[in-house]
Amino acid sequence: APHGEDIRFVFQNYSERDYNQDDMKLGEMMATYWTNFAKYSDPNGESLPAWPEFTENRQAVLYLKTDPESGPVPNLDNLELFDEYYKHIRESE
Repeated sequence: APHGEDIRFVFQNYSERDYNQDDMKLGEMMATYWTNFAKYSDPNGESLPAWPEFTENRQAVLYLKTDPESGPVPNLDNLELFDEYYKHIRESE
């Protein structure tokens, strides 16, 4: 999704295009995840699919879609390449 597209879902602003029931269900979940995180420092809640904690040993993310599921970090090789590049830049300063 384009950068910032999630904001419509989080704030449940469905006025700019046609949204279906699945979109609204996803928006409700996203708003609840954000609210839980703001209140408890943990996005998880009773009625939500579990958002896995990201750790060094368990690098999993939650794919937010109609039926959310956790899985591996997408493009991890590319992200690690960027990490190495910026590490090199920091060390050469």
